[in-house]
Formats: sequence, C-alpha cells, structure tokens
Amino acid sequence: MMAQDTVGLLDGLGWGKVHVCGISMGGMISQELALLLGEERCLSLTLLATHAGGWLNKFPPIKGAKHFLKALTFDSKTDTEDVVENAIQMLYGSNTLNDPVSMELAREYHTRMIQIKKDFPITRNGMTGQMAAVASHGVTADRLRKIGAMKFKKLVVVGTEDNLVRHTNSKYIADHIGATYVEVQGHGHVITISYRDELNPLLDELWGGKGRFADTP
Repeated sequence: MMAQDTVGLLDGLGWGKVHVCGISMGGMISQELALLLGEERCLSLTLLATHAGGWLNKFPPIKGAKHFLKALTFDSKTDTEDVVENAIQMLYGSNTLNDPVSMELAREYHTRMIQIKKDFPITRNGMTGQMAAVASHGVTADRLRKIGAMKFKKLVVVGTEDNLVRHTNSKYIADHIGATYVEVQGHGHVITISYRDELNPLLDELWGGKGRFADTP
C-alpha cells in the first residue's frame, strides 16, 4: 500500500524516472516500489539495513529484541536519558559505542528526536499500522529475482553489528537481485548516521554511474 501511495505521489508530482533508496522499513517499501516502477522508471535501487520478509528473518538478534522490549517500558516524557541510552545501544555498533565523540553526537541527536516526538507525537494507530506493515512484509525469492532481471543499478549496504535486522538478510537480498554488496564492519542499524561520510559518496557514485558503478548495468 505504501509503495502504491508512493507511485501515486510520483505521478502527481510529474516525476517519471527516479532513484529509489530506503533503509529498514523504507527498504521493505523500496523493494515493492521497484517492482511497481519497473526498469522503465526505476533508475537505481539502494537497500540499507533491511530484509525481504519471511518469519524467521523478521526476528531481530537477541540484543536488539531486548532493547526493543525495554523501550516499551519507558515514558519518553520523563525518562529521556534512559530512552536515549537504550536507543543508542540498540541502533549503533561498536564503531560509535567505543568513540566518545560519536557517542556525544548520538546523544544530542536522539535527545532532539525525543523533543520532536513530544511536539509531534505518533498516534497509537500510526504505531500499530507501522508494526503491522513490517510484520506482513514479504518479497519472495522469485520476486527478488524479478528485480534482479531489471536493468538498473542495485546496491545493498548493511552494518555487521545491526541489532534490529540481521545482516545476513542483506546478503540474501543482494545475492538474489545481483546487487553490489557492501558490508560495513562495526556499524549498527542506523548506517545513514554512523556511516554517512562514506555512504554519501557511495550513493553519489551509484547515481552518477561513476567509480565502481561505471560499468554496471
């Protein structure tokens, strides 16, 4: 449904061909979006820290599950420091956790995010709907191979210490869609934050057809 909504938005904006990039749940939507757009409109597909579905693949590693369940016990209005520390332990890898400067930046970022959520709270229906969408997501091996047969550039990036989505899921996707696969040592789930200085130039290469992507279809 969200992928269909995105197609409707693109049509409304008059955008024909686009680069598709999504992380986590956004990566799940991006798989469906690529199938809907086809090679006629999808210029490239980038999937970050995501999975293709399947009951076993949807369960996070034990550490991530513990932090996720712990997060449900906090009151974000009064337990700000606990919420922030739990989020950092859940979302980041040792690359951030072992670096004092990165940790301080992460604390500042997530403290701001909590304030934003206080000002613009997520509704219960919105949260329930998001969880239901993740639980029902599923792209079969055949549908992944269909994406692989489409002639546009594909990239899959994942951190080896992702506590929410097992990094082996990304390798599975990359193998089935024939994507360039980048496994980032020491990084967690939010690679758009912790790995941004390396990820942004990589995306620039992909979208511009430069560097390692110069000769890929």
